[in-house]
Order: sequence, then C-alpha cells, then structure tokens
Amino acid sequence: MSRIKNLLIVSAFAILCLNSNPLSANALEQFNVYLGFGSTNNNAVYKLQEFLVNQGYLKTTPTGNYLSLTRDAVKAFQIANNISNTGYFGPLTAGAANKILLSSTESTNNNKAQVNTSPVTNSANAASVILSNSKTISWQTNKYPAQVGININLLRKVSSNPLSYTLVRQIATDAPNNGSYSWIPNPGETGNDLYLEVTCSTSHNFGSGCNLGSTPVKAY
Repeated sequence: MSRIKNLLIVSAFAILCLNSNPLSANALEQFNVYLGFGSTNNNAVYKLQEFLVNQGYLKTTPTGNYLSLTRDAVKAFQIANNISNTGYFGPLTAGAANKILLSSTESTNNNKAQVNTSPVTNSANAASVILSNSKTISWQTNKYPAQVGININLLRKVSSNPLSYTLVRQIATDAPNNGSYSWIPNPGETGNDLYLEVTCSTSHNFGSGCNLGSTPVKAY
C-alpha cells in the first residue's frame, strides 16, 4: 500500500526576521506570519503587541521584542479562545486574532476588508505530499529538549481571507520525537482543506518558552 509523507522541517528556536526597525503598524492589518519567544526588534512582533494591548492582554508599550510579557499575553489570549496556551503565536492563534481584526474592520467600514492573502512563509519549513490511503507524517527538529514529546494536530482551513484554521483533532499527544508518526484518518476526515502541523508538547514546562511550529501542510 502506498503511503503519504509530509516532511516538516522545524526548529524549536526559529525566529522569523522581518524589518530590522519596528514601526507603528496598522492595527487592522491581518497576521500572516507566526511568531515565538526570542524574536527581537521585529516589526511583526510590534504589530502583535499592538493587537494584544488593544485587546487588553498586554499592559506595556509595544517594543518589537517577543519576551516573557508578550508570551504571557499570548497565553492569556489563547486561553480566552480555547487554544492550547503554549505562548507560541501559531496558525490557530493567528486565525483567532484575524477573525477579531476582520470583525473590527467590518464594523467601521461598509466595504469588505482588504487583507493580505499571501501564503505564510517559513524558510525552515518544507513539505512534500503524495496521495495515498495510509498516512505517515515525518519531521525534523533542532535544539528541541531530549526525551520531550511533540503534539501533532489535524487542522481544517476555514478561510483564506482572513487566514484561519480550526482544530479538527489532536492526532498525537506527547508522541516520541523520533521524526515519524503513522496515523489513520477518522471517518469524514477528507478534503483538500485539511492540514497537519507539529507543535510543542503542552505537558512539558519549557521555561522561557518553546517556538516549535510549522506552516501547516496539506494532509492529502
């Protein structure tokens, strides 16, 4: 029987670098990058912080540095939106934020919100998908703690404008970080709107935070 292989190359400490000088961001601009602890002097972090301040989760002035206060604010936002509170601003969290931003835009503008629908990019991520009936997801991690497992999520893309995903189910919780995991889809888990992602364990205390995450890749 042929198999499917999704190759996710991710880093526990990956930093998405954008503009070297934080600038004031448009509060209604959609989020299309994922962010984690340790990013500094980053315009995308600055925009995230403005959003968190506007929503009441962050009480400090935006700096463009993703450190403990920003991580804790993201966790609080995740809890409020029924998302695993890892502190990593990944696809589910960005999707929840984008819904709020789109709602704010529509409430102040009779025209449809104009948002950036460019695909999220991550230089540390690559994917290869081959159609098959059985599924195997494979990944690689760098600087991830030894003996700590990973979580694997099945997502459904619900919107490109704004970019938004919902969690279908967690395929694996604290699976061994050995680079490969086989799984069988449940009835109804079909369609080209299903995606996979590998994320940090939610049962391990990473101390300063964990940025393990990948751009979701198509499951089929």
